[in-house]
Amino acid sequence: MLSVLALICLAAAVAAPSPFAYAVAGRRIADSRDSVHAQREIATEGAAMPKELQQKLARDPHRPRCHFLPPKYWMNDPNGLMQFKGKYHMFYQHNPDGAFHANMHWGHAESEDLIHWRHLPIALAPTPGGPDRDGVYSGCGVINNGVPTLLYTGVRPQVQCIAVGTEDMLTWQKYEKNPVIGSPPEGLEVTGFRDPCVWREGDTWYMLVGSGVKGVGGFARGGRATLKSLDVWHLKSISPAA
Repeated sequence: MLSVLALICLAAAVAAPSPFAYAVAGRRIADSRDSVHAQREIATEGAAMPKELQQKLARDPHRPRCHFLPPKYWMNDPNGLMQFKGKYHMFYQHNPDGAFHANMHWGHAESEDLIHWRHLPIALAPTPGGPDRDGVYSGCGVINNGVPTLLYTGVRPQVQCIAVGTEDMLTWQKYEKNPVIGSPPEGLEVTGFRDPCVWREGDTWYMLVGSGVKGVGGFARGGRATLKSLDVWHLKSISPAA
């Protein structure tokens, strides 16, 4: 599993497109392997990119060809990496409205081999007036009793939230009682409280949340929940980050 995560993290860090195929809106577009200058039709979700711009982008010799790239605009770190029903799913920080860091959504793509990726609809978007109104920040994904589940940081302020998906992972429903963790432990002046990482041991789910204490440095805050209650968390410990 670690090798899978490392491979996808490297791909996202380079911020490049799928290698020999580009799929958008359920339509797969074949990609030539002959030359970095090979013509490709590159589509975008929503409004179509002008044909002239598509061709210019396809001819760009600096456009990477063997890594993942979003349909358009901004992306950064991958989130919620998981394998489910024979397919790999990758979510990632994404601004669908511009090539700059703002308005964070969770983009979504799937693959059968970690090389050829197919774009899926955006999984999570900020909810006006909700706990993630200023952005759906980083987190992770798990399969909880057969149900795809995403855990992420909503801002602002920084709180931890949950969303559950359908079996095909095309539709996601945010938990109506979000946030499931509404604040860091009392009595600490924190400089951050985000990016939950969750794993299961026996009948218990554990979570680490990246954070920092003013004047002290980076910390990881721990919490735990019962197997059937990912929506109920109990802060367990505070420990310096390794």
